[in-house]
Parts: sequence; structure tokens; C-alpha cells
Amino acid sequence: MATKVHLRSEFNVGARECMALMSNPELHQELSELKGIARRTAKNMKLENGIRTWQVDVRLLEKAPGFIKDLVSDDQLKWVQKFRMDVETLEMEIAFEHPLPERVLKVSGRVRVVDLVPNEKSAVEVDLAIESGLPLVGRRFEALLADRLTKMTEADFAIRRAYVEQNRGRLEAFQVPVEQGA
Repeated sequence: MATKVHLRSEFNVGARECMALMSNPELHQELSELKGIARRTAKNMKLENGIRTWQVDVRLLEKAPGFIKDLVSDDQLKWVQKFRMDVETLEMEIAFEHPLPERVLKVSGRVRVVDLVPNEKSAVEVDLAIESGLPLVGRRFEALLADRLTKMTEADFAIRRAYVEQNRGRLEAFQVPVEQGA
């Protein structure tokens, strides 16, 4: 049974402008400079056939806790988040790639952006499922990752809210600069 995480944040712009601002490379540069429990780097931003994709390399800055140290080394506390967003439905899938075997850790997620007040207020909802098959310590490992992902996402939301407030109306929905092509 997986550990589930649900997070929600509200923004004072409509859903389309919210998504345009959130997938802006400038914002991802700000997020990569964020001090905290992890370092992140966004790259490979593309827009093709109404699908926006990008990936974020994430590395936790802490050491593996004692209860999993024999199974997970410090250098394995990293992953790549691959985002795939449909610009029409404003739904986004998140795939997590990490150096651990799937029986040790499986993480999946989904993000939705919904209009609360059309063109004025939206909400971003993140749902994650974290599953570990480690005997005896799997639940603790899931809880640890759920806690870290929650803290990272809440810090991320705070930066995004400030960025959206500073840049409201600056960008037309989905007219952000991206690399075109394969």
C-alpha cells in the first residue's frame, strides 16, 4: 500500500496564465537557486503539438537516515522529475526516475490546475503516491520521502505564488519561450 500525498495551493490568476507562468524558464531558474533541503535544475523545456515537457534534476542535500543507510546510499537520494503537460486540459503527469530499483521505491504523481474564478483565481493540486517494498523499513522510507517531497513542494508553491504575483499579466497564456523541436 502506497503513502499518498495531496497538496494544494491557490493563485490569483486564471488557470491558463498560472500554467504559462509556472512553466516559464525564469521561474525554474529562481527555483534552482532556492536554498533548502534539495538542489534542483530544470532543463529540456519543449512545446510540441500542444504538449509541454521538461525535466527537473533533484538532489537531496541531507544524508540517508540510519534506518535505510545499509540499503540506500547518500548519492542515491536524487531523482529526475519528468513533467508532461497538456496545454488544453491543463493536466500534468510527473514521472520520477531514480537510481533505486522499483521494488525499493516507486513514486508517481499528477498535477491539476483548475480555475476557481475564471481568469482570476486558480488552484494547483498535486497528488503523489510513494511506495517502497523494503522489508521492515518500507513505511518509514515512504514517510521520510513524503515529508521531504511535501516540504519541497510547499517551498516551491511559496516561490511560485510570489513569482505569479510579480509577473501577473506579463505573459500571454502559453506564449513563454521554449525550445522547439525534437
